[in-house]
Parts: sequence; C-alpha cells; structure tokens
Amino acid sequence: ALATSAPAVDRFGNVYFVAGWKPSALPESVGVFKAVNVGSSYKLELLLTTGQQITGINSASVYTVASLAFTDSDSIASGSMFSGSIIHDRDAAALGNSPQSIRTFGGLIAAATLSYNNMGTPEVYDALLYIGPGPGIDCLADFNRDGTPTVQDIFDFLAAWFGGDPTADINGTGGISVQDIFDFLTGWFAGCV
Repeated sequence: ALATSAPAVDRFGNVYFVAGWKPSALPESVGVFKAVNVGSSYKLELLLTTGQQITGINSASVYTVASLAFTDSDSIASGSMFSGSIIHDRDAAALGNSPQSIRTFGGLIAAATLSYNNMGTPEVYDALLYIGPGPGIDCLADFNRDGTPTVQDIFDFLAAWFGGDPTADINGTGGISVQDIFDFLTGWFAGCV
C-alpha cells in the first residue's frame, strides 16, 4: 500500500499532501499533490515528483529531485508536510479568490534531496524547496495549458464556460459570467508574457 502524509489545507479549501504513487509503466515515486477545491468535489494535481528535473531560479542549474521527505525508518517523516508548510497569502497577480486559480496559491515548502552534475561531478544536497506559481504560469491565453496559445484555447474556454466548468471563472469571482469571456479574450489577445 502507498502511504500518505498528514494533509495541509489553505484558506481556499485546497488540500496538500506528500504521497507515494505509481505512474503507469514507471517505478513507484513520491510526489507533492494538491487536491483543488472545485466546489462539490476535488481535482487532484501533481505539483512535484521524484525524478522530476527543475531549474534553479538563481543558479540556472538543472537539478533532479532525488527524494522528497516522506518517511523515516518506521513512520511518516515529521517534516514531510504540515499546516505550517503553506504560505496562505496569495500571489499579488491573483485575479479574485477562486480556489482553482494557481495565483491564489501562495506556495508551500517541501523537504527534498536534489542531485545535479557539477562539471562532471555528481553532487547531492538536502534542500527545502519553495513550490509556488511562477511567471507565465497563469497565462490566460493558454487555457488548455498545452504551452502554446492557439485558437483551440478559445474553443476549450467556451466549452468550459457553456458547460459551467469552474475553470471558466477566469477572473476568480466564484461564479461564471459574461465578464469571464471578456477577461479571457482580453488575455488571449494580449498573449503570454
């Protein structure tokens, strides 16, 4: 059985936890997950996982997440996840208070072991990682999050809007209205920064 850490909850009702998971055709991994509050249910998102490569913002070095603090010799590691790991203040770029918006997520801290190649010499470090929204992550133009704003994003947004999908609440007001269409199209024509 795969184990799960204690959960941490932000002020929007989103739940964060560290857990073992088994990707298809890959070995068991450990990940940091976010259960996004979408109203009457939750949508699970993987925020970070072992084996994932990340680029250091200050060093521009490419690191591999070798491990995430999850268990010690006989139990869940005390530092794996706790309510104090959550940064509750939302990003200054947040448009409203929607739990689904990545910008209403202030961030969280996770304990990890990182490895990288230092000019041919492998090095491993214990680190505390800040996981939070980055520049361009909430690009309104790329509604389907495929990395490229296209006309398909307009179709996907309109399908979500007409279907009453909470992700169509672009401005984060907590409800879907015609203003969301205007805000989406304004963002789409502006493109991604």
